[in-house]
Amino acid sequence: MRVLLSLLLLFANGSLAVFAQSPSSPENPDKQVDSFVRKHNERRAKNPEGLLFTVRLKYNRKQFRPGEVITVELSFASSKPDTFTLDAATYDRSGRLHSDGFVLDRSENAVDPLSDYFNTGLHAFMSGGLRSIPVLTDKPHVMPVELNEWQRIEKPGHYRVYVVSNRVARKGDRHTLGDDAGSAVVSNVIEFDVLPEDKKWSTQKLNEVIAALAKPGDERRAACRTLRFLGTTAAATEMRKRFRDDDIQCEWEYKFGLIGSPHRDYVIRDMENAISLREQPVTSHFIRTLALLEFTRRVTASAPPYPAGNEEQIKQWQIEWDRRRSIFDELQLQYVRQLAMAIPQKQGQARATSLQTLLDQFEQNTSEFARWSTLLALLPEVFRQLPLKEQFRVLQYQWKPIASAAMLPVLREVLSYTYQPNSDGSENFHEFHQEDLRSTALRRLYELSPEEGRRLILEEIRRPNLRVNQKVLQRLPDETLPELNSVLISNFENARQKGSSEGDEISELIERYATDEILPRVQAVYDARGVGKFECRPQTALLAYFLRVAPSVGGEYLNKALAARGEGFTQCYKDLLNGVAMLHMSAEVEEVATAALDDEDALVVSQAAGVLAEYGSAEAETALWRRMEKWHEVNRSKETVEELGNDQVAIEAALREALTSGHAWLSDIEKLKRLRDLCLTGTRRKEVDEMIRGWNNRIYVTVKSFSDDAINFHIANSDHKSLDSLKAKLLQFPKGSVFKFNTAPRHFDEDQSEEIFQQIKNFLKDHGMNVEREPER
Repeated sequence: MRVLLSLLLLFANGSLAVFAQSPSSPENPDKQVDSFVRKHNERRAKNPEGLLFTVRLKYNRKQFRPGEVITVELSFASSKPDTFTLDAATYDRSGRLHSDGFVLDRSENAVDPLSDYFNTGLHAFMSGGLRSIPVLTDKPHVMPVELNEWQRIEKPGHYRVYVVSNRVARKGDRHTLGDDAGSAVVSNVIEFDVLPEDKKWSTQKLNEVIAALAKPGDERRAACRTLRFLGTTAAATEMRKRFRDDDIQCEWEYKFGLIGSPHRDYVIRDMENAISLREQPVTSHFIRTLALLEFTRRVTASAPPYPAGNEEQIKQWQIEWDRRRSIFDELQLQYVRQLAMAIPQKQGQARATSLQTLLDQFEQNTSEFARWSTLLALLPEVFRQLPLKEQFRVLQYQWKPIASAAMLPVLREVLSYTYQPNSDGSENFHEFHQEDLRSTALRRLYELSPEEGRRLILEEIRRPNLRVNQKVLQRLPDETLPELNSVLISNFENARQKGSSEGDEISELIERYATDEILPRVQAVYDARGVGKFECRPQTALLAYFLRVAPSVGGEYLNKALAARGEGFTQCYKDLLNGVAMLHMSAEVEEVATAALDDEDALVVSQAAGVLAEYGSAEAETALWRRMEKWHEVNRSKETVEELGNDQVAIEAALREALTSGHAWLSDIEKLKRLRDLCLTGTRRKEVDEMIRGWNNRIYVTVKSFSDDAINFHIANSDHKSLDSLKAKLLQFPKGSVFKFNTAPRHFDEDQSEEIFQQIKNFLKDHGMNVEREPER
């Protein structure tokens, strides 16, 4: 009777529905045990006892339109307390969590929208991100995830799905990022319907998203994710328009939306045409994404897996990988050339962003820059149109191709900026980054116009509230600036009275430029706080100042500060020697560091050894050998790391490092053998054995990194932060020595590498030695 009444009600409403029959009904094929259900049952039966993993559709929805976000709530609980932990990550730095997988019964009707991005082998990915590891209890831990991230359903119909997750581990076990079938747990099955396409609904949803993205505020991600999954050509066009690298919350959503669109050919044509549009900013991100889409149309197969262990297969794999990379790089270059032709027609931000894309190509395509130089001359007039973070990137990392007097007005304007974030949250430029931008602008101005730059630096130093960083303020060549004494000490005293952090930076300017004229006033501020009670940064700077202007006073203060430990004191002593030596190394600092080799605290001993190695004189080597021999004598009867204890192991490591890497002496092969015999742990002996083998083969001069401020070198177990430091080290080798020269990959263009090589070669030739280039492999 109830069934009949229901049917009458349905027909009265003009609706039609399909009723599920009883599970026992043999006429119902959907409820029969098919292969999907059988496989699911087999996998779920392997879930650990006591773990409860269930899923449901948010709001218990059962119907979705094509392109609508399908949110699945994962629920984890345990009937066994204190047994399971959960990786509750909600974000991954590569843009996609690999903790959960969705198994769909009609898999032929769905595709992974990001398969081409993650499987072509053209990108490197970083795992990890925001996560917590709670212990599961009987109270469910619920996490929403979106099925659209993993499956783009392309046909309407009825679907069943379950989730396989590797988020769960037994308490005490390590969580493994990525897919791990061995630890996977399986959910229940949920069912839903995907309705036929509804163009009216998708148009309405697109308009809602555009309106939401136009509103002020920083909660934009939900709207741009809706746009990402919508799956229409109109949505793809909207994402392409917005894909200009000025929206920190949505940039990757637009990228993944374009890659995952079901209208791949349309997206490629639209992006190719947009390169020439006057109003479209074209970023390097835009170019790489378009090149990837076109690459996957030309090269359909996924990247071949690495064939570990077979030399011939590895060779063939490398050939294939190089071929794929070459195709991708050529596609990028073709699109950049197309962009270069379109730039003269672009205006405002479109022109500025597109010009920066040319700058991005400088290291990879230096041969093209002869043709692009006239275009780059357009940058000063539109520089202000770049987002602030991109302005910083141009001035900091892309300066060389545009360094000219034409940039001076731009740099002056940057120094006068009043920074306000956009109301829609699209500009995320905090105070720390504002300082970086101003500092970089002032540094570049000083390089182009030293006289004007000097005047502006002095103006900034006089400010009670500094606006640029210490690296710029301390660039002036003057040993001291007596004319700044009064303003520096007054600003410092005022900042200390107010408890302002500005005093930290001013103390470093006092260390750098002040003379002994203000020594009594500086001492008064220092003594008022009390030895060992000063904050670490200003205490380090003031001690270095005392050592510079009054060495005996500074030495006394340094000894007292190093001894100030325990309750009521700061913990600054742990890095005090190193901090002071970096600012001002002197005989007094070396004396204190030498005495500290016998300190009771292993941290202080290690710190002292490092200071003597990097900054000490040749005499410091004798003190380090004495301490190493003493350590060996005291501990020689101990046979294991456990017997030695952590402190003694740390001291051994520090002394080994100091003796082999000292700047003022050369640890040749005989010294290495002597050191090897004094080491007790297998780790340290192995390290020294490797150095001995390396010495027997050849000595390399390696250029590790290059920047505007410094070149970093490595030779004979020691690192050097300048060419002068490297030259001093080279003179410790005997006449007739021949070195090998190489550079760390991707840090240098050929001109930079050759210039550095020739400087070293000429220097060695003048001193009866030689250097050869390492042959290309």
